[in-house]
Amino acid sequence: MPISAMRPSPSSVASSGDTAAPRMYFIPFPTPGHALPMSDLARLFASRGADTTLVLTRGNAARLGGPVARAAATGLRIRIVALTLPAEAAGLAGGHESADDLPNRELAGPFAVAVDLLAPLFADLLRRQPADAIVFDGVLPWAATAAPELGIPRYAFTGTGCF
Repeated sequence: MPISAMRPSPSSVASSGDTAAPRMYFIPFPTPGHALPMSDLARLFASRGADTTLVLTRGNAARLGGPVARAAATGLRIRIVALTLPAEAAGLAGGHESADDLPNRELAGPFAVAVDLLAPLFADLLRRQPADAIVFDGVLPWAATAAPELGIPRYAFTGTGCF
């Protein structure tokens, strides 16, 4: 779908009646193999005029902050919103905010629970700062569930294995 075909939300329409750039959220599974392709896609949309926001855990935001800042410095509308992974609530200690950062496979279950606990944080972000579209990682189905109740179109993206 061309960016110009996205319907503007009331929040993206300027007071003069002009339509602002479409505002899009990109939310990958928190690990570089998912976050890197998603950030590339967000940069691509930003290069075509969209106002893009990557929604990452704090750990992944620290990793991708430099490239995103450099893209923004060139004039692209791209930024990061960092969410704190509710790791302790899921029984995951040690500050792990990325799947590749887990010291052993036994922590994959608690990590998956912590990732699922991001759902209400993301839904709250959408209510506070609505978007015109959401591009979510296909392994995060909850990222799409808040969108319909807010009238926001959503698109699944599977960046891994795109080679």
